[in-house]
Amino acid sequence: MLNDSVELGYILTVSYPLSLKFSPKHSGNRTNMNILDLPEVIIRLVTKSLYSAGDRLSLALTCKSFYYLVMPAIYSNILIADYKVHQVFIPSFEETPYTICRLEHLSLFVRSLSKSHNVAKYIRRIYVDCNFDFCRMDDMQELIKLLLDWKETHANYPLEYLKSINFLKHDFGVIELIKTFSSSYATDPCMLYENDDFDSYYEHFEETSNQNRKTLPSLESYQLRNMDEVLLLSSRSRLRLQVNISQNSLSNRRISFQRLSRHISKQNITSLEFVNQSSLITFFSALSKGTDILEVKASLLPNLKRLSITISDIRYFSHLPKLIDCPSLEDVELRISKFSVLPEDEFKNIGALDFINTVLHSDIHRLSLVNLNPNNLFENDSIASETVFHDSNLLYYISKYAELFNSSEATANIEYWLFSMNNFFHVPQLYTPGADDAYENPFRVTNEYITDKVVFFKKMLNFPNVKTLIIPDYLFNWKLFLTFDDDVRENQNIGNMHKIFDKCRCTKCQKARIDVPPGNEGNNLLHTYYKVASRDLFQRMPKLQSTFGMNFFDIPFREDSTYTSCTCTRTLIHKSKLFLLHNIKQDIIALIKKQPKLETLCLGGYLFFIRRLYNCVRVFEPYEKWSFVF
Repeated sequence: MLNDSVELGYILTVSYPLSLKFSPKHSGNRTNMNILDLPEVIIRLVTKSLYSAGDRLSLALTCKSFYYLVMPAIYSNILIADYKVHQVFIPSFEETPYTICRLEHLSLFVRSLSKSHNVAKYIRRIYVDCNFDFCRMDDMQELIKLLLDWKETHANYPLEYLKSINFLKHDFGVIELIKTFSSSYATDPCMLYENDDFDSYYEHFEETSNQNRKTLPSLESYQLRNMDEVLLLSSRSRLRLQVNISQNSLSNRRISFQRLSRHISKQNITSLEFVNQSSLITFFSALSKGTDILEVKASLLPNLKRLSITISDIRYFSHLPKLIDCPSLEDVELRISKFSVLPEDEFKNIGALDFINTVLHSDIHRLSLVNLNPNNLFENDSIASETVFHDSNLLYYISKYAELFNSSEATANIEYWLFSMNNFFHVPQLYTPGADDAYENPFRVTNEYITDKVVFFKKMLNFPNVKTLIIPDYLFNWKLFLTFDDDVRENQNIGNMHKIFDKCRCTKCQKARIDVPPGNEGNNLLHTYYKVASRDLFQRMPKLQSTFGMNFFDIPFREDSTYTSCTCTRTLIHKSKLFLLHNIKQDIIALIKKQPKLETLCLGGYLFFIRRLYNCVRVFEPYEKWSFVF
């Protein structure tokens, strides 16, 4: 695996090694053909099958012919990160794997790229998942400038070359950085006097402004940080917009709502992703005011196929169907971000049911529901823990009353399904009222709580045609309360970790259980095993606070953490993950039987690929290199 940009820089400047071509050797009637004598289309298929960045690099350095064949695969997707990643091929998502550029080597990568301009033509997508200091930001800015200069030089091919630059931390946007190194992209200064009519003012200067302002290079996606950046968008290609703007974006920059609406209607926007509720309110408030002025009856976004919204108060969004053609949506994500859940929220949710049913319609193909709770739901004194299965909880309300979750016909089109009810990682100590409390600060579990948990989980599985199922909070929010056989049922042994780890009878698990003492001491040790395993697995996955559920597999998973202490070693973490994996085998089988078309399954950081053969099913976990057949 290629883990840093030293290797990236090296391949740009290294002289070609001696060609490893061999003349055909004749042995009797046989001829040993040189692989390079094969048709180019075959060779490209072979090179494409090399998922390891290290393998691709080694092949590129064998000879000049392979160098040119492999270079696009090496440089097509670049991930700039300050951590190591797993490179695993996901059959359902046939993207070229990422080549990793470690943050500390970014300046070296930029310098190497500046010496070999032709390499820029291979770069299609860049993901940035790290925090920057000022020096590194200068390097990032220089990298963007190099790539855009190449793209501008070859402007006759607007959809070729660089296609997207995405900052996963949401702290920056490519438009924002472009404006810092090129004044020609800046929006027009605005001078208003006390009695000026705002819209008339903009109408007067609109034609001149358009002549003087440059449009952005044609990319597939942009991250909007200010509302006036909308006016820089080009309409030449399909657009994916990620919006992270503040409410003062309109008050500080006097923008014509009419002009905004007119310009946005000319864009071919196919995807909208809102980082927070403030962005959502600001964006659609501006468009709503503009459409009122223009008296537009039809949707401003007729081509929109993907919508991801982050909300804390659903009352604000009843007007969305007026601006969006909801029946045309194919991918929908609702991210619920509330500091606390209050009983009076139930009335807000009731009033929004029509809107929920309009957005979550039966023609959706990909669906994501995420609860971005900032509080620990396993604290007895938290009101959030008391209302998690109450109608005041929007996520629970949706599952209980939305047509999509209560009609078998409505769920028939769902192929991709992600749900996370608890995004605050915590593995609780559990006990039921009446049982002996052997723990400090345990989470008290009632029969009603377990029943609601089981009913909710079963409803989440009523998607008969789903091919990709992702449950990020499975290990700490569900597994402790559920038992699997042919169906999901209540765990009757709450708080007894022995019952979780006694499922597998293989030699390794039998040996692991020998070291577990009986009684409470053994239960505490198994709880430690469970906690360190599920924590490491949870940290492996993209953080849903910064990654949209629809983009869950866009970047590779992180390598396992390097966390160690006197009580938690790397050996213990690895042992715990394998121990737990073996003992949830029945869960995996039950879920696969429940979802007859399932191909990809993610349970709390475990990733399973399912292949149905003639008379059996093969399940493979690539990170732990574990598989079984049933």
